Amino acid sequence: MPRIRKRAAVGATVVLFAAGVPAFGGFTVNNHSITATGATVNETAPFQVFSSDDSTTRLAGGATFTASGTSSTLNFNADGSVTANAGDDLRVSYDFTVDLSAGTATPSVKGSFTQPLPFPLPPLTLTGSSNGTPVGPGPLTKTYQGTFDSGAIPIDVNGTFTVALSVDWSGTAAGDTLSVTIPQHSIDLQVVPAPEPSCLMLGLAALPLAVRRRRA
Repeated sequence: MPRIRKRAAVGATVVLFAAGVPAFGGFTVNNHSITATGATVNETAPFQVFSSDDSTTRLAGGATFTASGTSSTLNFNADGSVTANAGDDLRVSYDFTVDLSAGTATPSVKGSFTQPLPFPLPPLTLTGSSNGTPVGPGPLTKTYQGTFDSGAIPIDVNGTFTVALSVDWSGTAAGDTLSVTIPQHSIDLQVVPAPEPSCLMLGLAALPLAVRRRRA
């Protein structure tokens, strides 16, 4: 899966943000919606947060879309705030099903995070995406699963995020339908804590033993 690309150099700003952020991380969803262009939406299950704890927020829902022409774009959108510590990993995982009566569907999941920095520095922006294999022509059903992440972030963060599941649907006629289902299959937003120093030391201590065993 593609890695989230770092678009802004952070350099000496590590010192500026080394303290003052809570020693935990998490996503808070402020807005969520289902939209479409070139199709109507019959929302079968509201797209919303169905589970959340200190490290993981899970989004789920579903809708059936009815085409009004030859092509359309379908979107499940969420945005809000996120906090994390330097060394943590911002991760987006997904598991959803597409069921189409006709045409070809091409899904993608995209995420971005923005951390303001002191003037005159531009914001730090991390973005990533995962594109699914096009499927069609329908009728058919396909499940998509995957993950993309930032890797260890360089600074403590207290910023904003957006995540969108989009489906480009083409080769349709008015009245064709496509359903997207995210039930207990979910879109998971997760802050993966940095490894504890003790765990790192334990791994390093075991390394020479592992080398000796291989040579035996």
